[in-house]
Amino acid sequence: MAYRVSEVNRYLKRLLDGDPILDNIEIIGEISNFKRHSSGVLYFSLKEEGALLKCVVFSGNASRLTIDPENGMEVVCRGNISVFERDGVYQYYISSMRLNGMGPFYEELQRRMNRYEEMGLFADEYKKPIPAYGQKIGVVTAQNMDAIKDIKATVFGKNPYAKIVVYPSLVQGPGAAAEIAEGIRTLDRMGLDVIIIGRGGGSVEELWAFSEDEVVMAVFHAQTPIISAVGHTASFAVANYVADYWATTPTKAGAVATFDYAELMSRLENYENRFDSLMDRAVKDARPDELISRMDSLMEQAIRRKVRLLSEKQKALQNHSPEMMVAGMRKRLSEQNAYMDRILDQKLSSSRRRLAVAAAKLDAGSPLKRLEDGYGYLMNDQAKRIRSVSDVSEGQEMTVYLRDGSLKTLVTERRESHG
Repeated sequence: MAYRVSEVNRYLKRLLDGDPILDNIEIIGEISNFKRHSSGVLYFSLKEEGALLKCVVFSGNASRLTIDPENGMEVVCRGNISVFERDGVYQYYISSMRLNGMGPFYEELQRRMNRYEEMGLFADEYKKPIPAYGQKIGVVTAQNMDAIKDIKATVFGKNPYAKIVVYPSLVQGPGAAAEIAEGIRTLDRMGLDVIIIGRGGGSVEELWAFSEDEVVMAVFHAQTPIISAVGHTASFAVANYVADYWATTPTKAGAVATFDYAELMSRLENYENRFDSLMDRAVKDARPDELISRMDSLMEQAIRRKVRLLSEKQKALQNHSPEMMVAGMRKRLSEQNAYMDRILDQKLSSSRRRLAVAAAKLDAGSPLKRLEDGYGYLMNDQAKRIRSVSDVSEGQEMTVYLRDGSLKTLVTERRESHG
């Protein structure tokens, strides 16, 4: 009796699907030929010397993996083996995965993650914002590790006036969790802007101190915002999820913890230049009779904005800066206030001079000024201005207006000038 290919493949699939050993089996192997499809499905092989097994992780299971698979990783996978009927090949359909060697630590880590998540310790509502102008920075890490060197280089590169307080601590092994927790509590009482906890990469076991209960609760209850930079994979330490911000590296943590001092000074200088330009344009465009009122209004608005900005920056930096920086900022603020006072006096003096010149010109051409010099003007009996001898006739009444009154006159003779 001959069987069709599809019948054989279907028969083999039933055999494998019905085998209880292959239904939920753990297999150890090294990942190779890894591919991530656009649909989210993962394709790769598990291999060891002389053997290879094709594997598939469907998108739903892939999204729940706690590690990011890549070629060369030795992993422990759980799933079932079945036949893909169309191609006649058997494959390992994986539901979960962990790095090899993490067994008991990994399982305990997952239990702790689930417990803390149920308690709400990972909720966004408990996350404190990282200050935009961090100046005093605490660090809990090993004294001589590269992590502290990277943090210092990054922080002082952005802000040479920042202050870093280091609490040296063990970061793995017996006693590490107690030292880390005490370091967090100690720095939290010092009124710092932010605290960084962290170390370089490692296995779950090497990073275990940052998943211990006392460290997790110290992070959660701290009043100071905390940046966690533990390892290079968030899922390897509970502290990364409880902290207010997780940084992938100590360098990234240092960059987030402070501000760019040169950029802040550049912004202040730009505001000053815009203020000067605004004042010059206002003086140039205003008419003499409007200048003083417009000047007062513009100066009041500009000064209010300038003072508010400087006040905000000074408030953000107060109690955070070394004495030299505080003195420098106060000196700069004083110079700015003095500069604005000088500019205001100069602009107002200039506008008053221009207004006085304009008023003098108007006064010189005023009819009243002419009357002060003994001149008068004439109007006929129809209240029309008399500008020429031809505008009147003999016997006609006229009114002569002088500085302090008027005279009624009668024309008795009219003589025209022919010069």
